[in-house]
Order: sequence, then C-alpha cells, then structure tokens
Amino acid sequence: LRERLNGYYSPVVFTLANTLASLPFIWVIACVSTVCVYFIAGLSSNGGDVIYFILDLFASLTVVESLMMAIAPIVPNFLMGIAAGAGLLGVFMIVCGFFQPLGSMPQPIFRYPLSYMSFHTYAFTGFMRSQFEGTEGWGNPNPNATETVDGDFVLSYYEIMNIDQWICFLILICMVVFYRLMFLSTLMLKEWMAR
Repeated sequence: LRERLNGYYSPVVFTLANTLASLPFIWVIACVSTVCVYFIAGLSSNGGDVIYFILDLFASLTVVESLMMAIAPIVPNFLMGIAAGAGLLGVFMIVCGFFQPLGSMPQPIFRYPLSYMSFHTYAFTGFMRSQFEGTEGWGNPNPNATETVDGDFVLSYYEIMNIDQWICFLILICMVVFYRLMFLSTLMLKEWMAR
C-alpha cells in the first residue's frame, strides 16, 4: 500500500509480478516432491500419469498460494492470516472425499457447497482418476478376499466424482485465477479506502 501510494506501481502490476515470481518456485517444489514420493508409493509408472501428478500437485500448490494471497489483505496481521488460511484449508481437506466418501457426508453444508468449493476435491478426484481409471490388479478392500479388483471398482468404492481428470485440472486453474482476482480486488479496494 505504501509503495502504491508513493506511485511505484499499480495493484495490477504487483499482482502479476507476485504471481509470476512465485510460479517457478512452486514448479520446483512440485517436481522435487513428486520425485521423492511418487515411485516410493508404488504409483503408476506410466509417464503420462507421472506428468499428470506433477501438474496436479503444481496446480494445487498454486491454488493454496493464491488463496493465502487472497486472505492476506483481509486480515489485520500475519498470525491471523495464517490461522484463517489454515482453518479454511482444514475445512476444505475434511470435505474433499479423502477421509470420508463424498456420498456419505451431510449434504446441506459439507457436500453442498463446501466439497464443491474445496480445491482438494478436484485435486483428489483428478489424482484418483489418473491412477485407477481403466486399470486392474488392485487389492480387494475385503481382508478375507483373495481376488483382486479393477480400478473402476476402487473409484466407485471411494465414490469418486465422475469428472475427467483434465476437467479437474482446469477447475484448479480457474480457482487460481479466481483467488488472484480476489487478491487484486482487495488490494484495489484497500488502496481506494486509503486515499
């Protein structure tokens, strides 16, 4: 705010610069994390699945960065911003379908609208579709069963939404744009109020 009032640059330039400056670091984090975890977890060794995992993780991290940037100008201090962001991310994590299938969540609030607002829902759905759709030979969730199950059974067992993985990725990118525009709008509003 002080730099803008001194005439150094506009909120639009600041938002673009902040976004472009953070993307390479988020990309490195996504790549390094994937290399460290992906193959140890025994996930699909198909090259396309590895690339999708990196892109999915990159988009998710960028959404988190953008969400935290959108929260930052609203709260009065740094610690409240961390607490508000962590609380919101925690709620989003609870309703994404990882801990409890989406269909078994209470519908008025947790399923609609929270699970659809959560970026975790789309990141998890895209990941599950990428790893399990059209595959075979997975362990049966019934501990007494000896036969394996196919990936489509795994998707239905976890009640994964019927959305294509690339649509999920596109939704994550749209969330990045939305939170960055929210950040920009808040900066412009604060600047207007300071004049």
